[in-house]
Amino acid sequence: MSKASNVRDAVISRLQVHLAGHQLLDATKKIQPFWTPDFSRDDLDDGPILGVACGGREINSLMGPDETRVLINVGVFGLPDISQLASLAENEARLVNVKSGDKWDGILEDALSLWIGSGSSAGPMAREAQAGHWFKTVEQTAIYDPSLFKDERIWAGFFTVTYEDQDDQ
Repeated sequence: MSKASNVRDAVISRLQVHLAGHQLLDATKKIQPFWTPDFSRDDLDDGPILGVACGGREINSLMGPDETRVLINVGVFGLPDISQLASLAENEARLVNVKSGDKWDGILEDALSLWIGSGSSAGPMAREAQAGHWFKTVEQTAIYDPSLFKDERIWAGFFTVTYEDQDDQ
């Protein structure tokens, strides 16, 4: 396995610990790795998924030691309560979609809070090394995919966490 895959798997393992008992997410079954967001409606029927993927690498190899960063994408995928949608007027259906999106966004915020803060108030994921990599930044917070929602009726929101190889320091 690659170092990036090791970081991804370590992040998943720690998220399962930190989000255990979450009211909207079964952390033991619904935190899963992915390469591309290909979760189907069937995958999401019994609740949202918190997906974790290798988002890429940043390598800086100028004069001096190399610096390697691993980008990890964390995303929430969920469905609106479609059992209600068929019998609702358009504006009522929109409200159901908004309420569902608010729930999934809440999960995204809960996961994001594990990295946010600085110093002693930093979230636990910001203070823990993952597979020999230190946390550096959270970037592009709350990127939503409106086309996935429009085309597939799947809500998806992401953020990217960057880790730096401890050997580079």
